[in-house]
Amino acid sequence: MGAAVAFGSVAVVGGWLWTLRRTRRAAASSVSDAKAKRGGPAQRRTARGEPYEVSYFARKHRISAAEARAIIKQAGPDRKAANRLASERAK
Repeated sequence: MGAAVAFGSVAVVGGWLWTLRRTRRAAASSVSDAKAKRGGPAQRRTARGEPYEVSYFARKHRISAAEARAIIKQAGPDRKAANRLASERAK
């Protein structure tokens, strides 16, 4: 009798943990800035609020971070427009 109760409680706790893990994974995958979601529309946009985006853009065009922020702000989220503005400023 005791073994049946123990087995049942283990099954209940295991099911609860499985459900909890699954819902957390689903919530994490719905984040719009997930680094696992690459390419497509996310690749064509520049996130001005993300420090790694600004530092990458500044390194790529050999400009300061302040200049990179200004260019990205002027161009908006369009990466092609931001690259075009940075190359025009370099000339």
